Amino acid sequence: MLVIKLAVEIVWYRLGHSDVFELIHEHNLFASVSDRIVMLMEFDSSAAVKMLLDNTDKIPVCDQ
Repeated sequence: MLVIKLAVEIVWYRLGHSDVFELIHEHNLFASVSDRIVMLMEFDSSAAVKMLLDNTDKIPVCDQ
């Protein structure tokens, strides 16, 4: 799972590809990126919000 997290981080954070949301969706990586929501929001807030709203059943929500 660490390899997948690193791949996702490289694709969007280091390379700045908007395909990261497609990658997350295609490979069902929602749980793997749940700790990277802030970074996703900083990268593309519209796409991140859409992903979060469309996948509320796959992305854990914590009330802290």
